[in-house]
Amino acid sequence: MDDDLLRRAKANDENAMYELARTYVSRAVAEKNMALFDEAVVWMENAAERNHVEAQFETSVIYGKKGDDDKCIYWTKKAAASGHKKAKLVIQELEKNDKTSTTQTTNKSDAGYIALGSLFIIVVMVAGYIFWGIVGILVPLIGILGGVFYLGNYKLDIVDKIKFGLTGTMVYIGVAIVYVFEEIILPLIRSIYREFRR
Repeated sequence: MDDDLLRRAKANDENAMYELARTYVSRAVAEKNMALFDEAVVWMENAAERNHVEAQFETSVIYGKKGDDDKCIYWTKKAAASGHKKAKLVIQELEKNDKTSTTQTTNKSDAGYIALGSLFIIVVMVAGYIFWGIVGILVPLIGILGGVFYLGNYKLDIVDKIKFGLTGTMVYIGVAIVYVFEEIILPLIRSIYREFRR
C-alpha cells in the first residue's frame, strides 16, 4: 500500500480516496478478500460524497451489484448531474422505462373505462329505444357527440370524451325516470286505486 496515497486520502483528498478505493478493489479481487472490498466501498463512497464524478458512478455500480437499488439510483443521478456520460445514459434509460410502464398501466386503465363506458351507453340507448322509440336514443347520442366534439376541442383524449358522453347519458336517465313514472307507474297506481274504490 502506498503510504503517501493513504495519507492524502485521510487528509480528505477525493482523488486520493478514489485511487485508494481502486487499489483496495484490485487487492480484494486478487486475494478474494471481502474485508478489503468493504474497505474499498468506504473510500469510494467518501470520494463520491466529495463530488468525485468517477467515484459517484462506480459507487452506483457497487450498490447495483449489492442489490441496493435506492443507493444505486441515487449515486447514478449524482454522477449524471455531475456530467458523467454513462450515468446520463443510464438515467435516460430508466426514465424511458418508467414512462413506458406508466403509459402501459394508464392504457390498461383507460381501456377498461372505455369498454365499460361504451357498454353502459349502448345499454342505455337500447333501453331508450324500447321505451321511447327513436326519440329515446337522441339524448344520450347528443351527449356522446358532445363528448366527441367537446366545444370544438379535438385534443381531448378518448376517456374525457367518454366521460362527457356519460354525462349526457345520465341526463337522459333522469328524463327517462320522470317519463316512466308519469307515463307508466303513475297511471298504474291510479288504475289500482280506482279498482280498490269500486
